[in-house]
Amino acid sequence: MSPPPRSIAVLAAVQAVRLTLGVAVAILAARWLGPEGWGLLGFARGAAQAWWFLIGLGALDLVTRAVAHDPRAGAGLVAGLHRALPAAAVLGTLGTALTAWAIDGRADVVGLAALAALVAAVTARGVVDESALLAAGHARDQLAPTIVARLVQAVGVVAALWAGFGPAGVLVAALVSEALLSAALAARR
Repeated sequence: MSPPPRSIAVLAAVQAVRLTLGVAVAILAARWLGPEGWGLLGFARGAAQAWWFLIGLGALDLVTRAVAHDPRAGAGLVAGLHRALPAAAVLGTLGTALTAWAIDGRADVVGLAALAALVAAVTARGVVDESALLAAGHARDQLAPTIVARLVQAVGVVAALWAGFGPAGVLVAALVSEALLSAALAARR
């Protein structure tokens, strides 16, 4: 069964908003942070993504298959993943902080890496809900929350940079917007 054309158009719109805002914010952040700040932010986010890739390996495929096959059983799997995410968040945050400490023992780098891991944890929760909505055929339900969250993130990042908060401000803005998106998607699931 192929997805309806409306779902495809909605997914394309969501991706277009994500990519456009992402590129615009990345260009501004790179300009404002300079080479060292941009490098610190990239390192922190990279370390966090590496740990979250290992923790979440295959989880989204399981959610998509389970919800598409049997929505009730899939809802149980999504609820189980939501219960497991706090433990995964602790593991991912500690693993990321230890990795950053082993590579570069400065406290600011370790703190940024831990903050980036928290952003990844909140993002993972939203991605689980996004996968469940898509598999259940409710792609339109994610359009408005995603666009609003990306706009909040873009404004938050620009405001944090303008105020001089540096890489930590960028990560806090991302954390807030991902938390908003996760809550909105969970409410629609």
